[in-house]
Order: sequence, then C-alpha cells, then structure tokens
Amino acid sequence: MHSKDRLANALREAGLPLMAKKAAAGVYTNGLSLHALPEMVLRCDLENAHSTLASTLLWRVDKGEFEATDEELDAGNKQMLTGGTILAEAQKPNTPRA
Repeated sequence: MHSKDRLANALREAGLPLMAKKAAAGVYTNGLSLHALPEMVLRCDLENAHSTLASTLLWRVDKGEFEATDEELDAGNKQMLTGGTILAEAQKPNTPRA
C-alpha cells in the first residue's frame, strides 16, 4: 500500500475526511505534492484540527510512519518530470512545432 493511502486511511479513522481526501490525492506526500514542503502542510493542517486524534497523528508523522519510500519518491519525481514533456516526446524530432 502506498504511503499516501496509509495516511489517508489514518486520517479517515481519526475523523478527518477532508484531510483524508487531500492525502489520497497526494497533497501531503513528497514526490506527489505540488507543495515544496508537503509534510509542513500536513503538520499545519493537523495542528489546526485541534483534536486529540489529530495530535496522535502528528506524533506518528514525527516518527516518520507516513514518509514516502525511495521507490515512491522516484516514481513521483519521474511522473512530475515527464508530466510536462509528454506532448514533446510524442512529436517526432523533425516535426515542426506550431
């Protein structure tokens, strides 16, 4: 199971469905998020939730329980790098560009 999915499940169990939806989309995961520091966004959102379960999750985040694996980071970084060049790769080298 991907780390973003484990985080989303934990957030759902903690009664934080909106944050779970963000986690499932990769907002809080390195290599998938468009944020420079997605873990800081997660920490801020957990602190702003003001619940005991959110505090427990924050402790689990501090322990690194939801960090992306090296394979997940590589896959996410590759996707981000190729995402903007898909059209360029689809064109033949000698095809004039509009």
